[in-house]
Amino acid sequence: MPRKAGQKKARNPQKSKKNKRGKGQQYILSARAQAVLKTILEDVMEETLEDAKRIAEKAGKGRVSLEEVEKALKKLYSRYCSQSPQSQEDLSKINRKSK
Repeated sequence: MPRKAGQKKARNPQKSKKNKRGKGQQYILSARAQAVLKTILEDVMEETLEDAKRIAEKAGKGRVSLEEVEKALKKLYSRYCSQSPQSQEDLSKINRKSK
């Protein structure tokens, strides 16, 4: 169907210049980026488990439960996101849901 004068062509979001990747395609990370990401995640997990152990010890427990891990993750999240007002709103929602 021909377009009328002044009418713009409909855009296909999957073919736009901003979205060159189609749905279902994966990002490709360099080996260096993968190594850095792995190190960061390992550090985050280790720090979270250490915090969970401290929380459990303060509560007089001999082992870490899911509750302590959740508390440690919330603590970690609030530390990393304390700069963003949106993150504070998200943390408040999480705290309300867990009560």
